[in-house]
Amino acid sequence: MLLIRHGETPTNVARQLETRVPGPDLTARGKQQARDLVARLDGTPIDAVYVSPLRRTRQTALPLLLVRDLPATQLPGLSEIEAGDTEGHTDPETVEVYHRTIGAWVAGDLGRRMPGAGTGEDFFRRFDDAVERIVADGHPSVLVVSSGAAIRAWVGVRAANLDLAFVAEHVLGNAGIVELDGDPRSGWTCGEWDGEPVTAGAADPTGGRFRA
Repeated sequence: MLLIRHGETPTNVARQLETRVPGPDLTARGKQQARDLVARLDGTPIDAVYVSPLRRTRQTALPLLLVRDLPATQLPGLSEIEAGDTEGHTDPETVEVYHRTIGAWVAGDLGRRMPGAGTGEDFFRRFDDAVERIVADGHPSVLVVSSGAAIRAWVGVRAANLDLAFVAEHVLGNAGIVELDGDPRSGWTCGEWDGEPVTAGAADPTGGRFRA
């Protein structure tokens, strides 16, 4: 399974927390990143594509869908982690609340609540449900377009060879790709993180260094 972060949006440029559906469109650079994925994935088997309800995920997948003549299946569970009371903010202090909460989840405190939104348990339940649906569909090679924080948090917890130290140090850029092997029953292993083999991280495991 390939997990891809959407291309650049205006809120990414402004470093603004934006998690609401449908969200902004891609920037010109983001659309180019989406087109570049066609060449980056040339020769890679893809039997099915899944996106979240955010417009930026479908726009990222669109050039590949056209070239491969594939439909996109939309799953609400693949949406970004809801920002709650931190939604729309750009100030570093409020943005840090969002990232620190997610870091706490990856460190094991799934009961912590995002201010004004859900807990880690809520997020992992809905993302797990989406992945279960994807696996149940039975396609050999799958591409999933989601959002940066959602991918990093979910992979950081579910991949057996990753931890908070790794995801805290490895921000996934726009159109970045994470390669996973396995399934929900036997477990997941991360093979590559945006083209690089996975190596151990060395960050503070308390959750304080999770960042965008």
